[in-house]
Amino acid sequence: MNNPVKFGTNYGGFYLPYSLELDSECVFYSVGAGEDISFDVCMTHHTGMTAHIFDPTPRAIKHVRDVQQVLSTLEPPDYKSQIGGGNPDYWTIIINNKIDPNKLVLHEYGLYDKDETMMFYLPDVEAWVSHSLMENMRVNKKYIDVPVKCLTTIMNDLGHEKIDIIKIDIEGAELVVLKDMLDHNIIPTYLCVDFDLARKSKQDTQTCTDFIRNNITKHYNIIHDDNWDISFIKK
Repeated sequence: MNNPVKFGTNYGGFYLPYSLELDSECVFYSVGAGEDISFDVCMTHHTGMTAHIFDPTPRAIKHVRDVQQVLSTLEPPDYKSQIGGGNPDYWTIIINNKIDPNKLVLHEYGLYDKDETMMFYLPDVEAWVSHSLMENMRVNKKYIDVPVKCLTTIMNDLGHEKIDIIKIDIEGAELVVLKDMLDHNIIPTYLCVDFDLARKSKQDTQTCTDFIRNNITKHYNIIHDDNWDISFIKK
């Protein structure tokens, strides 16, 4: 396997091999947009895939629409410090990886292991964008109600029999979703996960380490570990 390179910003990107066995017919799910979809845009530019983006966060929804507008006009909006994790080159990265904005398909619901409406907890700092389905990930107990679906429901709704690449950045709910995915024998070729839970406490770090060792590595090899932003390839 060739040396991995980072697709997207340091904040929102992931490392994958430059030569990917992916093309425009492959299925790409990106779960959790926030205000950085540089990975989605760069991957779509690199492979021709359509990026199916899943996020019910109001600011994330607006950001995806803003990126679609920028890709249509090639005119970046006024820079905001929180966009792209504070990367001042964020809009340059988006424009330099120009794609058809219709290749970004937004689904305004979250991913979990069931289909229902759930409490989506607001970030502890108002300037931050990332909400969480997990109450213990937030000190702030304010929430909004959002729809969520499990992966099998999403695939059935969208008519997809397989997923070729999935990115999961869902603020502590990743183990719930990964367990459901593996339990249903859904094994994408590439798996990119931001293990936010692992950064919460030493106990949670160990929980994530054990889950990767006992569950994920049965099916995957690790491509790159970038401080718990981990990319995997199917064995």
